[in-house]
Amino acid sequence: MIIILCFSSVGLFYIILGLPLYYCKIKRNIFYGFRTRKTLSDEKIWKKSNRLIGKYFIIAGLTIELGTLIVYSIKNTLTLELIIIIFLMLVLVPLAVIIIRGCSYLKKL
Repeated sequence: MIIILCFSSVGLFYIILGLPLYYCKIKRNIFYGFRTRKTLSDEKIWKKSNRLIGKYFIIAGLTIELGTLIVYSIKNTLTLELIIIIFLMLVLVPLAVIIIRGCSYLKKL
């Protein structure tokens, strides 16, 4: 049960990270956002790329939350190891997709 709560909080964390980026509330900085030389050098590129990244973080967070609900509903049929593997995949795969899609989008700008 604790593991399920931890992964649910990761989903919420992704959503919380994504919302300010999506709504362009974060100014260019070196700490938070999709930070590359290109995004830090141009305000329009910063806003466009971070809006996209924010959207992906929100979608990833919602996906993690949905996955958490599904795993919670069938937790009695799964081993602890399988639950951990599922959640790691739910967290790491979207993160990899976010990075890849963000870099791909950035090349087009």
